[in-house]
Amino acid sequence: MFSVLSPARFKVLLAGLVVALVLGGVALFGAQRTVSAAVPDEASADAGFSRDMQVHHTQAVEMSMIAWDRSDDLDVKTIAYDMATAQQAQIGHMSTWLENWDLGQSSSLEPMAWMNGDMETDEDPSMTPDSGHGDGVDGHEGMSDTTDSATGAATGAAAGAGMPGLASEEDLARLRTLTGVEGDRLFLTLMIAHHRGGVMMAQAALGEASNDTVKDFAQKQVIAQQADIEAMEEMLTARQ
Repeated sequence: MFSVLSPARFKVLLAGLVVALVLGGVALFGAQRTVSAAVPDEASADAGFSRDMQVHHTQAVEMSMIAWDRSDDLDVKTIAYDMATAQQAQIGHMSTWLENWDLGQSSSLEPMAWMNGDMETDEDPSMTPDSGHGDGVDGHEGMSDTTDSATGAATGAAAGAGMPGLASEEDLARLRTLTGVEGDRLFLTLMIAHHRGGVMMAQAALGEASNDTVKDFAQKQVIAQQADIEAMEEMLTARQ
């Protein structure tokens, strides 16, 4: 006998399917050497995006594995596992691009130096994280908080300074301590903000990068992460 999927479960599985399709496309491109006449250089948006998005993805994998380990909610565990596996694989693809371009995995350039202008997204109000869920997640205005407003102490990972959507070290520490619906809500809140930041970076890469592989990946990331955001917003609403 077939069980009937709940709307929430269907949304989670659909988001996972979108990510899987995107990942398949990225793997196809990532397995090939760049054939563009101009190979990205050290200061290019292509290289900067590839490095910074690996850092951004690394935190998403960390948060997802925390949620997968601590949650008892099947939908939360499913979407966390899907995001962790997909983004870990994408880290490998971006690392391979840099190797193919004969560039290092790290750079002396400041994080996000590849972006021209600011990261305002007036056209799409969904890029502004919703702070009205009552989970005590303050200061997430789509940008990583690297200093505490009261003490001036560093709170974010130095490698991710200035990246949009990163959770603070305090948020990560709190996520590791919570279980049940409270932990699920915090994970979803942090990951929605994190994904919105990832979408902002991908949209910037679409305008700044020159390599077709990078631009194709960025476009697919926008589609996949927006699908995840929609699923997580519905999940968060259902868990209030």
